[in-house]
Amino acid sequence: MKCVYWSPFAIASLQILFLLTVMDPLLVVFDNQTHLDAHVFFAPLLDSASQSRHSLEQEINELKQQNSDLEEMVSYSATSEATVAEVYDTLKEVVETLNKGDGHLKLKWFAESETLLGALRCHPPGMLKWLDRVDLAVRATDLVEIHNVLKSNPMLQWKRQSQFLAYSYALAGKGNSSHFGVEICGLGYVNSGWHYLGYDGASPEPNLAEFFYEDEEIKDLIPCRFWDLTLNCPSGGLDAIKRLYGKNALTETTVWSNDERTKEP
Repeated sequence: MKCVYWSPFAIASLQILFLLTVMDPLLVVFDNQTHLDAHVFFAPLLDSASQSRHSLEQEINELKQQNSDLEEMVSYSATSEATVAEVYDTLKEVVETLNKGDGHLKLKWFAESETLLGALRCHPPGMLKWLDRVDLAVRATDLVEIHNVLKSNPMLQWKRQSQFLAYSYALAGKGNSSHFGVEICGLGYVNSGWHYLGYDGASPEPNLAEFFYEDEEIKDLIPCRFWDLTLNCPSGGLDAIKRLYGKNALTETTVWSNDERTKEP
């Protein structure tokens, strides 16, 4: 009697062919828990069991591209509406307090860092969606006067920043649950640039040495919109942002979190 030998590969091929013939349309799942809150499902229909392997691979590659495109559009760690509202209320109180009286403090503070970036690139202008704080800056020689004015406002509470020369502010009345969403730091002129100073205010903070402002960038201040408020922005703010965050900072920002990074359109 003549025997026919079926190799394991041939048997597996027949099994796959049978499954493709009798099963429901194939469900392909691309799950990216780093950037997506829920699974993203794609269900391509296989026309027949005779569809070639090349065609299937091409379809899967197209689905991977769709998943990549979708990932680009998903918000990255968007701050909660409650936190944004608290930051807004605190910022409004800070701005109104600094603009009271004879107004001599109006032009002694300005939006800086990612707050300046949000004022320049967001539409409408406002806090970048992955942040939970507004950053303002003053020259270190003006910080004590500005802080004394703010801490005299019973609507505000404050705390000293532990790493560098800065104070954080929150609305009073919430105790330990308060979110200190506005920070004002003092800049010192060192080595031809305005640098963040260490806690004692005597020398630049070494971990922030690469972030500084050139004198011409912050020499003059102009009004700029931030939400429905008016902040001061350096007249050379755009040059500073491109130098600090890259020439494409107004259209593309890279965010690092847990050794992952994603681009925010």
